Amino acid sequence: MALHRLGDRLVEGYNRGFRRHDVPSSPPMIASSEPFALSTPIVIGPLIAASLFSLGAAALKRSGRWRIGVWRTTFLCNVFIGAVYLPGILVGDRPIPWHAWWQPPVVGLMYLVGQTCTVLALTRGDISVAGPMLALKILVVALMATFLFGSPLPAWVWVSVVMATVGVALLNWGGRPDDRRRAIRTAIVAGIAAIAFASFDAGLQEWAGEWGSLRFLGIMFAVTALMSLSFVPGFGGRFRDVPKEAWPTVALGVLLLASQSMVFGSTIALFGHATEANVVYSIRGLFSVIVMIVLGRWVGSEESKLGSFVLATRSIGAILMLVSIALLLF
Repeated sequence: MALHRLGDRLVEGYNRGFRRHDVPSSPPMIASSEPFALSTPIVIGPLIAASLFSLGAAALKRSGRWRIGVWRTTFLCNVFIGAVYLPGILVGDRPIPWHAWWQPPVVGLMYLVGQTCTVLALTRGDISVAGPMLALKILVVALMATFLFGSPLPAWVWVSVVMATVGVALLNWGGRPDDRRRAIRTAIVAGIAAIAFASFDAGLQEWAGEWGSLRFLGIMFAVTALMSLSFVPGFGGRFRDVPKEAWPTVALGVLLLASQSMVFGSTIALFGHATEANVVYSIRGLFSVIVMIVLGRWVGSEESKLGSFVLATRSIGAILMLVSIALLLF
């Protein structure tokens, strides 16, 4: 009986999501008036994406011993995603909205700007500042949903958003920065990344329906792959110079990170609820910490050697994050 109800909820969730895009004039599903069931795609999709992200990040961290470079791996991820979604350009049962030709490129540009600024903040900035600033993405998505697209969120969703934002910030807390100027630069770049990624989520949710989700994703990620050619000067070497023993780990990391981007992006494009999806997806921070602790020796991480204050702060962040997700479900 319980399995039967679970199946009914899953089917209902999928049907509700597809009906949203069957009728272009229907209002965007940005907020829900009641908690989600664990079986709904808006919960399952971000959870899968968060799991893939944490494992992919661990694989790429291990590949760092071969000095592959973040620009090279980011380029490979974008090219892989673009190739997978490229056939989607030919899919669609409605006319192409030529009057809105600029929408997929703009969303793709926001994705690329978010990627670029995130890489810069994490590699050249202060991680203790970058992590909390990147957490603002959850809050920015909620603000865009309310004030830009005119879809107010229920009070309990706002509580969940704030708790998730604080939770992610605490989970990434690493102490006070040593260089104030560097910290300010990091905060600015990471803030731009948060706004860009939030714009990506909001634009994907708002505009994909008119195009057809697969067609929109196909065009958007194709544009992103082409714009990723701008990363080539940052490679610092040729692909043939990468050691052969490094490629299995690099390929695993690229596959996992690209897959999580596709799962999360497709979830928002098909079913909306970008704000709630980001709250659930925020658990990737907790998953990443757990993975780094469990696989610390294989990855080469020092997570298990952190001080008691940092561990306590991260524990509080993890609790807030779990409570924020629970608010969406119960």
